[in-house]
Amino acid sequence: MAGLKSFGGVGRAFNNRNYRRYWYGLAASTIGFWMFRVALGWFTWELTHSPTWLGVIAFTSLVPILIFGPIAGALADRIGHKRVAMTSMLVACANAFLMAFLIHMDLMSIWVLFATATVQGVVVSFDFPARQSMVSDMVERPELAAAIAFNMSTFHVGSFIGPILGGFIVKDAGMAVAFLVYGLTIIWFFFALMFVNVRFEPKSQPDEDSQLPSLLNDIVVGLQYLLHHRSLRWVVLLNFCGAFLLRPYMELLPGYADVIFNRSVDGLSLLVAASGLGAFVGSFLLAMRGQTKGLTNILLYGLGFSCISLMAFASSSNFLIGQICLFFGALTLVGASVCSHSLIQHSVEPALRGRVISLTMSLSVGGMATGSLGQGLLAEIVGLQWPVIAAALILILILLLLAKTIRSNAEKLEGAIS
Repeated sequence: MAGLKSFGGVGRAFNNRNYRRYWYGLAASTIGFWMFRVALGWFTWELTHSPTWLGVIAFTSLVPILIFGPIAGALADRIGHKRVAMTSMLVACANAFLMAFLIHMDLMSIWVLFATATVQGVVVSFDFPARQSMVSDMVERPELAAAIAFNMSTFHVGSFIGPILGGFIVKDAGMAVAFLVYGLTIIWFFFALMFVNVRFEPKSQPDEDSQLPSLLNDIVVGLQYLLHHRSLRWVVLLNFCGAFLLRPYMELLPGYADVIFNRSVDGLSLLVAASGLGAFVGSFLLAMRGQTKGLTNILLYGLGFSCISLMAFASSSNFLIGQICLFFGALTLVGASVCSHSLIQHSVEPALRGRVISLTMSLSVGGMATGSLGQGLLAEIVGLQWPVIAAALILILILLLLAKTIRSNAEKLEGAIS
């Protein structure tokens, strides 16, 4: 692996045997996760043909992350990231195999799907933070930033490859096989972690009576900091609007594939893959740019172009044009999201950074959950296209009315970190 040194921090991280084994498992399970996303969305649509249920299943998958996220982080810090990740994987694997069995035996109903999707959401709330935090237990500090960036790139590449594979498997081998393969990718990651040695220093265990007050106090302190920091408040608000208004389009794609584009699950997989490719390109271009100057412009124009792209997507019945619109919509939306998180992360005091970022992420997840439920309910009444168009128009209106205020406050944050 000596030749990998030419790739800088990523190459040095890959020279670490533990990180290499971890990444092999991560790559497989990420592809499996996106296969699962396509299979779950299409199966929900086949079972109900209801946009409302698409929104409900998305909501029940996301809300556990909002509820259990802070608890999961504290637990992982206390007993070990690897232990939490591996335990979560066992539950996720059992859940995936159960779904495969129930579908194969034709025993799956929408309420059983609701329950299994909820379990998946709880698992993700524990698993994803633990597997990401584990990186710091394996690599040295000089390689940490590169390893985290490489993990993010892996996630975006998986969001392109996974949906395509998932679509082919569902179409050619069946829905049950897709869930079975997802479970097998989890097993692969689990066994990869068995051969990973991590260093872990548990945080001191507080008295049981003080744990909840301490957690609530952390949340209150983070919220107070956010409310009293005017410039930061506006960027966080804009980030929430993007999550609430724009990101729910992903949950309606099964309906678009079937009703608007007259395609099957292979059409859905290509739509999701187009978004995944756009997200990867957007994050890659920003990583290559490597500077903080101009983040405000990218944030504002990125959200604006994303709105236009998604309106064009919702207005088109041409499948190729729809894919192109999703590619650019995801590219600009991810670009705006990365910029907003960069402004937030660099402008918060180190002692409060974890709490504020956790609160910001909770607001984003809450926005996606409620937005997905709301757009699903609305699509049931007015059709699939209008909720996406209306949401994009509302965000454009917000940008036009508040552009001066948002720009001045975002530029203050940008100036402080330049």
